[in-house]
Parts: sequence; structure tokens; C-alpha cells
Amino acid sequence: MNHKSVNITLIWLNFYIFVNQLIYTHKMNSKLKFKSLLLLACIGLTNCETESVNNDINTTEKEELLTSKMANSRPYFNKSKDILIAQFDNKPDADDIHSLAALGCMLKHSDLRGIKYFAVQGAYGNQGGRFINAASLFNKIFGSKWVNAKANRNNAVNKIKNTVRPILNANGKVWVQEAGQSTITKLWIQRLIAEGVPASRIKSNVIVVQHSKWNEDHTNRADLNYVKNKATYQQIDDGNRGFGSAPNRGPNTPSYRTNNKSFLRRAKNSRNRTARDYWREADKIIKASGFNASHSSIPKGGVDFSDCVENYWIFNRTHGQIGNVAKFWNRYVTN
Repeated sequence: MNHKSVNITLIWLNFYIFVNQLIYTHKMNSKLKFKSLLLLACIGLTNCETESVNNDINTTEKEELLTSKMANSRPYFNKSKDILIAQFDNKPDADDIHSLAALGCMLKHSDLRGIKYFAVQGAYGNQGGRFINAASLFNKIFGSKWVNAKANRNNAVNKIKNTVRPILNANGKVWVQEAGQSTITKLWIQRLIAEGVPASRIKSNVIVVQHSKWNEDHTNRADLNYVKNKATYQQIDDGNRGFGSAPNRGPNTPSYRTNNKSFLRRAKNSRNRTARDYWREADKIIKASGFNASHSSIPKGGVDFSDCVENYWIFNRTHGQIGNVAKFWNRYVTN
């Protein structure tokens, strides 16, 4: 790759941003604006000529360059101010149960120790199928910091609202792990606005993260559009597919799914007693539910905690740390 061309591209981008900021903040008079626009045009033409000569800079490399400059604009989880709202549908697939166990292991690790969190069971939309009650696992992982929306949705909405409101009032961010549908998210956002929380603060500080098109397709369209309009809605790649796999929904994520039977066996016999307890309970719940869907890795003896790619993105984990099932196991489950 020709680094001279890359430098020219960066200079052009930075100068373009600088001049536009001056123009639109009215800090330049008319003559200077006109001269600056001419200069921008000249630089742009020069840059285009340079890039056409340098054939080793292809379209993908240019996109990566722009993406790397824009990446710094994403928000990051602040342990001192922010909160994770982990919303699981538990219906109809058992991947939520494995995702619960995996998230529990993450929360016990020093990486995430001390973060604020609240969890929801039964955050489902309009899908059919059997609900898998994982109350015993929620109790083990979250203690009193969870609510059962299946049992009482109105109560759940109020509890979530009352949990996130002080975070927003203190200008913290609410990171929603949407391991289900946006139906319940719409309800608690709606109540926050009705109680006077500024819509602008919700838009900037409530970040809803979704990896699954299936989840979106099983959300009432009006509810999904409401959440997209009222909050910051971040689509990421599907946790069932792996880095760079189509379709591209957003930031790349690992595949947290495998038919390999050794991972569940190792989790249930881990020297990490907390992880061992979580995974044994998860396995017990799934077996009692009779879950046996042919499309799933779980009845085959494998693991599927694909919803945790949302935690991967929310907590800004890296490929080197937990970029596949084996790395995740080494860091959080069998550590």
C-alpha cells in the first residue's frame, strides 16, 4: 500500500473537515469562503489524480481508512456512570440460557468488575414458541437486579424505567443488550419521556444494541421504528456467523456458536467454581425444557451464546481477547 497516498488522503480529509467547520460556524468572510472552496476543489482533484495513479490503493483500503477515522466517534462504556440493561426473550430458543451463563462469567471477571447492570427475563415480541423459564439462573447471576417481564410486564417496565432514570439524570449512558425484541424497550422509553426525561437525552444516552435480524423481524414494526427514532440504535453483525460474514449489519463480531461438545463439558467441570455453577444450571434448565430444535447447536452438545456479541461490542472487547469461543472460554469460563 502506498503510504504517500494515504497521507494525502488524510490531509485532505482533515482540511475538508476544518474548512467546513469554519464555514458553517460563520467564522470566514465571503471572499475567504470562496477562496477556501476553490482550494478544496483543487485539493480534491489533485487527490483524485494521485489515487488514480496509485493502483495499489483499492476501494477496500480506502474504506478501511475512512472507517478507522470514524471509529473513534463511537461511545464507550464508562464504569463510573453507565449501566448495562441485559434483556433476554428466552423464547423460543435456548441460546439465551447459554448467553446468560456466558454474560454471568464476564461480569465476575476483573475486566467488568464493578459495572452497574440490570437484567430482564421475557423481553420477547411477537414470536411464537415455548418460553424457557430461567429464573434460577437469573437469581444466581444477578441476585435482586433483574425482573421477570413474562410474569408481569407492567411491573417490569416500571422497574427498568426506575433503574435507568437516575443514570440518565446524571448524564450516564444506558446500554441495552437486546437479546430479544425491542417491544419492552419501547415501553420503558415511552414512560421516561412521559415523566419528563428530555427526548434529546434519551436519543444520545440510550444505546440499543442488536445483532439479530430475526429479532428485528419478530418485533412489531411500529415498536421497532419507535426505538430506532427515540434511542441510538446500533446494529452489529450476527453472533452466529463470525467476523466478516455476510450480511454486513455493522461492526464485525465473533461467532459465539459451535457444535464442538468439549466446550460445554469443560464449562461444567471448570476450576472456576462460579462459571461451573452457571453452566451446570444452564444445562439443567435447557434439558428440563425439552428444547431440541434441529437448527441449534445446543441439542447437539455444543454451545450457543451468540447474544453475547452484543456484550463484546458494548464493552469494547477485542478479537485478541475473546474473538472466538476458545478465547472466550480461556478468559472467562475456564480461567
